[in-house]
Amino acid sequence: MTAAPTALLAIRGVIHAPTLDGADLTVRAGEFVSVLAPPGAGKSQLLALATGQATPLRGRVRLGGADLATLGHRRLAELLRTTVTRVPQHADTALHPSLTAAENIALRPTLDGVPAAEARRMALSVLLELELADLADLLPRELSPFHRRAVTTARALVSDRPLIVADDPVAGLEPVLADTVLALLRTRAARGQAVLMTTRDPAHAVWADRVLLLQDGALTDPAAPVPAGAAERSTPPANVA
Repeated sequence: MTAAPTALLAIRGVIHAPTLDGADLTVRAGEFVSVLAPPGAGKSQLLALATGQATPLRGRVRLGGADLATLGHRRLAELLRTTVTRVPQHADTALHPSLTAAENIALRPTLDGVPAAEARRMALSVLLELELADLADLLPRELSPFHRRAVTTARALVSDRPLIVADDPVAGLEPVLADTVLALLRTRAARGQAVLMTTRDPAHAVWADRVLLLQDGALTDPAAPVPAGAAERSTPPANVA
């Protein structure tokens, strides 16, 4: 029997006010996981914990086998730089205003050591996949809000870092473009990257391999089989005369 892949991201018993209360999450290489929840349920807070931008009051977050709570600032920064690429929720502040769409997308691979010409080729290739190649030389202020959102997501799609963390990446996009972005996230998972996405839209969530519901501070898998005997254990005992 083949062993299951080691978890790239593991969150165990995380408690963080005001929304998370015992959340558990595992994401493995090559897996696309979506977290479905309404606004205010703690989706962004969960991703902040997963990427070391917040520290849980209780519980543990392990990334690439390392417990984030035990790392100093320098080691944490290096781990995140080499392991995680993020799609933030607010695209308006994510793009550098003086760089074109292609330059914004190429910035991440350039910082990772990719030569500038190759980084631009990669950026143009992603824009072509999104059918947005005509945006390449436009500045952020020249883009529509949903095109700024798409370019922000493209910055993650161009990266080969092991984990893509996307905070509602297709919110506000028109349906055809949203489906194109979600299909590309599936492609990245098929290539071996792990994808963790939050969304408030069930139609977007089902593009993932696994959908988790964030309710009352905890994550549940509605597709998970009920353990044997669980129904009996949940039935209150009969009154004893």
